[in-house]
Amino acid sequence: MWDVEPIVYMPVEVKERELAARVLMARALAERGIASVIGFGEAVTRGAAFWSAGIYLIKGLNAVQKRTATRIRAHGHWLIALDEEAFGVADSNYMAKDIDPEIAPLVDLVFGQGEIQRTTLVEKRGFVPEKVLVTGNPRADLFRTPLREEVEARATKIRTRIGRFVLVNTNTGAVNSSWGSEDRYRGILAEIGWFDPRDPEGVALVDEHLRHDRENFQAVIALLRTLASKDPDIPVIVRPHPTERAETWQELVRDLPSVQIVHDTEPTAWLVAADLVVVTGCTTGLEAFMLGTPVLSMIENPAGLRFPEFFAANKVTVVAASSAKAAALVSRHWNRLTDLGEIDLSRRQEALQSYIQSSGSKLAVDQIAEVLRGNLTARSSKNLHFAPIIDADFDDILKKNVKRVKWDKAKFSVSEVRALVERFDRHLGQRPVVTVRDLAWSTFLLKPT
Repeated sequence: MWDVEPIVYMPVEVKERELAARVLMARALAERGIASVIGFGEAVTRGAAFWSAGIYLIKGLNAVQKRTATRIRAHGHWLIALDEEAFGVADSNYMAKDIDPEIAPLVDLVFGQGEIQRTTLVEKRGFVPEKVLVTGNPRADLFRTPLREEVEARATKIRTRIGRFVLVNTNTGAVNSSWGSEDRYRGILAEIGWFDPRDPEGVALVDEHLRHDRENFQAVIALLRTLASKDPDIPVIVRPHPTERAETWQELVRDLPSVQIVHDTEPTAWLVAADLVVVTGCTTGLEAFMLGTPVLSMIENPAGLRFPEFFAANKVTVVAASSAKAAALVSRHWNRLTDLGEIDLSRRQEALQSYIQSSGSKLAVDQIAEVLRGNLTARSSKNLHFAPIIDADFDDILKKNVKRVKWDKAKFSVSEVRALVERFDRHLGQRPVVTVRDLAWSTFLLKPT
């Protein structure tokens, strides 16, 4: 049993990807008498040294997260993990590259998205089977009834404003990175333990990764230009990956009147609103398929690279082997000559379940919250005995250490958190169960009412 405060600390690294699922999880925890702190990743992880011992969530299992986990454990916190990087991955060997080989002893529980992930953790990274519980991923909860109704409502507003459109989601952060150059991107991969710069095989895989992104980058440009030329009546919305420079895409489509760039928005409603989603292996292709939107994955791979096989989106969607073929399929689907959503649908639905558990009567957040409730001691099940704050000393540390690029990707407001709580309350049909308090630094305490 865990004799700590009834509170879960949850960092957010990328707002677009993580915030809604974090708030949904906080709500499930609050229903069971457990408080949460949700906020800017740097503030929440550094809070381990300032706040009373509780339960810490880490959002991955790579080398950076291992260093974070080591610091957190030193302050008496219990540690649970999701792995956001595994969400769209189909290949066990590729998934293992984002899992540090020495992190298993530091983590008390991993909440896995499916059996492929569980097998990878146990067989390739030495996790004790009892510590890996397959619950599904909270991000997938957002696609399920009754929360799906909330997404549909937002999608309807988008359709009313824009009409029919094709959505192109890019995934070329390696070559169009908000972090800077390709060399800087290589450095980040080395930092997180994705590869060893001294290992020729690892270097070769990174080279292949960059080539894969370059080819996809050019393929997306070619697709946009072909559609603008041959099918100028098809409105195209491009949503750059949150790790990419949106300015690059804005410059590239400046002379294409049928193409519009949208960024810094939560993706789910856009995936539902679209007539068709086009990806290059991006996780949003998997998400769109789970939401019931037709998806086309464009794989420009003349060199026969391994990378397309690594991504679940390429296993559960219709695939086009070139930008020209993709443009032709987009045109046929738009003109209702072909329904890409129906092609080989039963096989693709069956494949999905091995990657992500997304069926059953309980949401992932409810399963996770019940496990955590069951692990807390009787003393810990009482009300919170302290109030987390960001005092002057803590504030000074953050001012000296926070990088602007990290802040810009993660920051969010108290109004955004409250709006999410209200949305979930409205569509789950239950009374409000949390109050929200601003701690500063885009970090918030969510307490049971």
